[in-house]
Amino acid sequence: MLEDDALTRDGVLNVDRTQRRDPTQLKTEGRDPSFLGVSERFHLIKDGERCVLVHDRTDRHYDLLGTVCASL
Repeated sequence: MLEDDALTRDGVLNVDRTQRRDPTQLKTEGRDPSFLGVSERFHLIKDGERCVLVHDRTDRHYDLLGTVCASL
């Protein structure tokens, strides 16, 4: 879940990974590839009139359709 003001203060979004839990909410045992202890970082850029979210680790770009960006 994102906070209401995500990407509005500085254009940076950090997404922390959490460890998976079983149906009783206990942490799963063993090696869990979804829990690497590393957060994923994204940053927002303006490309002409488009708003683009960039995944820092992969450099993958996502157009944010239906949005309006303003430079800080």
